[in-house]
Amino acid sequence: MAADILDDIQDQDNNNLPWRKVPAALAINLATCILVLSYTALSRLSKRRHFEEASNVLNQMGLQACDGQFQEFSNDCEESILPSEYFSTIMKKSGGLTAGACKIGAILGGTDQTTISQLEQFGMNLGVMNQIENDRAVFLNFDDKTDFARGRKTLPFVYLLNVLNEEKVKELKFLSSLANQGLDKFGRKEREQISKLVMHEGTVHYCSVMYELYKQRAIESLDDIAILNIRKEKLIEFAG
Repeated sequence: MAADILDDIQDQDNNNLPWRKVPAALAINLATCILVLSYTALSRLSKRRHFEEASNVLNQMGLQACDGQFQEFSNDCEESILPSEYFSTIMKKSGGLTAGACKIGAILGGTDQTTISQLEQFGMNLGVMNQIENDRAVFLNFDDKTDFARGRKTLPFVYLLNVLNEEKVKELKFLSSLANQGLDKFGRKEREQISKLVMHEGTVHYCSVMYELYKQRAIESLDDIAILNIRKEKLIEFAG
């Protein structure tokens, strides 16, 4: 939750959420409070080993997410990035946060190192696939999201930058700059233009394929996991 709040403030996004409806200083204070409460909860664990291992994971997860956030800001300043750079970034953020949560759960459950690693890998793939789906779902949501207007290097945008010819790339960036000037500059005609680009270049299909790829990886990471089948089935169901 703390990471989500800070991310939304930095990205100036998700204006409909409660912490975006208050001054940024109050939202940052709330995020800080939640983070401190997280460490307070860990400090109350009865087993010292669990406290130390879970704290290490939380610290590593936070540092990795910060690195991913910095990389994301750097990517947004580039004219274009490769899909591999996109995936490197979201593995540190969305993937890493979900992987860390799964790993902490496994540690607190007292399981063996092999199962911990398997659940961590499951979480990594789960986080990546959910970020892909989120990128796809909001790419053409110009009224509520600012990703396209800000030229954010989400997966659909990265894909288009890498498959379009030079002329079409210029058109894509021009439309993005118009959207950034305000919805009054980005009307029905412009929305139809970008929608055609997305449709004609198979953007949605590409995102769907990548989503299914990471979904399959998530499920495969559970193949040999030493847990009850009923619990494994719940995890597979959770993966979609």
